[in-house]
Amino acid sequence: MVSLIKREYDYGMRISAYLASHYPDGGKTIPELSKILEITKSLTTRIVYLLIQGGILRSRKGRYGGIFLNVNPETTSMMDILKAMNYNSVVNSCLVDKEICPLVVVCPIRRKFSYIDDEIIEKFSKILLKDLIIRDNMLP
Repeated sequence: MVSLIKREYDYGMRISAYLASHYPDGGKTIPELSKILEITKSLTTRIVYLLIQGGILRSRKGRYGGIFLNVNPETTSMMDILKAMNYNSVVNSCLVDKEICPLVVVCPIRRKFSYIDDEIIEKFSKILLKDLIIRDNMLP
C-alpha cells in the first residue's frame, strides 16, 4: 500500500514535535534523537538535515550544542514541516500531470480528487506543532 504520508515525513513531524517540548533552548544530539524516538541514526541524520535546510530546525556546535527547534510551535503547522521536507504527495497524479488522462478537463472524478487534496492541505495547515508535542514522559 502507498501512504499519503511517507515514513520520512512522519519521522520529521515526530522529531519536530519532540524538540518542541524542549523549545526554545533545549536541544538534543542526533544520537539522542535517534535513540529516544526509535529512528535509525542514518535516517535521523537525513531528516534533520532536510529540516535544517527548510528552516524548521537549527544546529549548534560545541559543549552545549545539538539540534534545536528553530520555529515557534505556536505558529508552525504540520504543513510547514511537510513543505520543509519537500512534501509532494497528491491524491492522484492527474492533479499535477494533465497529460496523463484525456478526460482531465471534464472529469468529475478529478474534481473530487482536487477537492480532497485541497482539504488535506487545509487540515495539515491548521494543525499546529504545539498540539503535537511529544514529551519525555510520553515515551516508552
